Amino acid sequence: MSSGLWKALRKGPDSPGFGEALVKMLNRSGVTFIKLGQVLSTRPDVLPGAVMTALTSLWDTAAPAPEQNIRTMLRSQWGRDPEEVLGSFDDTPFAAASIAQVHRATLKDGTAVVIKVQRPGAASRWWSIPTSCCASPGLPSSASPGRAQWASTPWDAA
Repeated sequence: MSSGLWKALRKGPDSPGFGEALVKMLNRSGVTFIKLGQVLSTRPDVLPGAVMTALTSLWDTAAPAPEQNIRTMLRSQWGRDPEEVLGSFDDTPFAAASIAQVHRATLKDGTAVVIKVQRPGAASRWWSIPTSCCASPGLPSSASPGRAQWASTPWDAA
């Protein structure tokens, strides 16, 4: 842990910079700690308002998983590199949270899609959810074997 981060945390929750330092520490610590921070962000009886405000960033702007880890996960799920399955894949997620992050992509026919990718190790640390959720026609069946059935079911049929 960097000395600046440690100093901010040692000063206590009422000190300036404590919330931001706590968010950095939770992001570095992984899925379970990010989830803990999300829960704490809803507890005004436990933490000061400034800290709760900082922790709310963990709901949708957690630090993204490293690009290589995401590519390795997709490769293991699909059996091929993302560029072999898709027309394009943006390595930079446009949203990242505690369990997963979302990437822009296009299918081979040019259709814009998003790929939601679970953080490496999230299933073993928290709970089991699909590694990648792809509700788009045109992806190989190995990419979404029945994982997004709810997306193709009309609301009035449920």
